[in-house]
Amino acid sequence: MDAITSYIDHMFRSLPRTEEVGRAQRELQQMCEDRYQELRGEGASENEAVGRVITQFGNLDELADDLGIRREVDGVTTDDDAIDLSREEAEKFLRVRKRGSRFIAIGIVVILFGASQMIWFNASSGDADVNPLSVVFFFICVAIAVGFFITGGMTLSRYERFEKHTVRLDATSMRHYQDLRESEHGRYIASIVTGVITIILGFGFGAVSGILIEQWSGGSDLEWLAGFMPLIISFGVAVLILGGMRRGSLDRLTSEGDYDPEKRKENDLIGRIAGPYWMLALVIFLAWSFIGDAWERSWMVWPIAGVLFGLIAVTMDSWLGDRDKNRQRGRSQR
Repeated sequence: MDAITSYIDHMFRSLPRTEEVGRAQRELQQMCEDRYQELRGEGASENEAVGRVITQFGNLDELADDLGIRREVDGVTTDDDAIDLSREEAEKFLRVRKRGSRFIAIGIVVILFGASQMIWFNASSGDADVNPLSVVFFFICVAIAVGFFITGGMTLSRYERFEKHTVRLDATSMRHYQDLRESEHGRYIASIVTGVITIILGFGFGAVSGILIEQWSGGSDLEWLAGFMPLIISFGVAVLILGGMRRGSLDRLTSEGDYDPEKRKENDLIGRIAGPYWMLALVIFLAWSFIGDAWERSWMVWPIAGVLFGLIAVTMDSWLGDRDKNRQRGRSQR
């Protein structure tokens, strides 16, 4: 029964949240439950009963007149621009997204490794000035990381059209990916927790290293320890990227999470802000590094910028949600 409820929720997800649509959804839910119980009583297995119910009641366009929501369905279901996806194509989409996320995660690790090696070079030379060789290696790491970013971006761009269109799967495939998304929920939470803890441990390792360097006699011999901080943080960020993009891929196929029709409007606005925001972060990083001669510290721009961007996204999410609620309240009052 949970599969039927999830499927009905998906069917009505793109419709306006009106009283009439809510009534129609409850009515269809009851019809499906009655038919399910009838099939079970006839000896059908649970999976068979669910499949037959979805086959019979799974087309909202055909049921719109009986449910009295033809206007609402026609208003949203101009789904001629929807992309019909087979199970094979959906699996290929997941593989491509996984490969793209790996390229991006590796790029992050490489670029922060470049920051780590600068600290190690300077610690080994014992010179207060930046070692020129470490700067050369840093830019080599940046070049390699950019190569991974470009490769990852081009890999992901193969399915860029999915961002502006609804993905439409057959009932069996939709149920499969909804179940898969649910079964991987624990793994997704674990990746978020692991990534965040690793980043916090990275900062903690850097803080402890700084205390040891300052307070211990001969602490300058321990300066190389600080070089592990960017590397540890890079692994945490990589885990977050891999886990988040896997979840995003399943959200895309099931139109849930960030790809819920209501949520997509918010993501479009956040996406328009993201480009200028990260360009500004890059300018700050380069200016601080070159003008302030702070290569050993300027890498901190990236985790700080990431946290700030997260706060901006959450704030916009809340603001847009309140705005939509006020609009709906205004329409209902009229």
